[in-house]
Amino acid sequence: MLSNNPVIVLGIPRSGTSYIAKVLHADMGIEMCRSVTAPYPGRDDFDWEDLELQNQLVVSINMDEVYSAHKFKIYLSKRREAKRAHYWGVKSPLLCMYPNVIPKDAFVILTKRNLHDCIRSVNKLPINVEQKKRVLAIQDTCRKSLFAIKPNLTLDVDVLSKNEIRKIMEDKIDEYYHPNTTHILSDSDGSE
Repeated sequence: MLSNNPVIVLGIPRSGTSYIAKVLHADMGIEMCRSVTAPYPGRDDFDWEDLELQNQLVVSINMDEVYSAHKFKIYLSKRREAKRAHYWGVKSPLLCMYPNVIPKDAFVILTKRNLHDCIRSVNKLPINVEQKKRVLAIQDTCRKSLFAIKPNLTLDVDVLSKNEIRKIMEDKIDEYYHPNTTHILSDSDGSE
């Protein structure tokens, strides 16, 4: 049976959202994006954000929340109709800026990472100073908006191993979608 309820990965930029989305997509078979954005210079992996969603959200940063909510609802509607995978989701740190657009039926995963590490990570990016300032401003806006987000699961990427993260996500997502069943998503034990 296909689920129309998405898994949404949120967190301030550089807090581990790409890592969590990669585990969901590559290890657990949850389709996190239809067309992935290419790695930028200096990065050897994708950011696991759907290119269509990323383009809409980047445009809407300078718009109001009503515009962003409208664009995100259209995007989610397209993904729900596609039903290409049993489980699907989206990842975008920018969604933290618009907590009211997150669907009530979504399973929300919030990443947690030391703020100073997130800031250091931005400063290491191969982008110019103005771009870094913009990302840092987005981080600050997202951080201030986090209180309005009610996640189903918060993952501290500084503390948990990949196996622990995968096991926790498997258990919690299975419990959410299938309350009386365990390990629907994978019959693997999660070992590497």
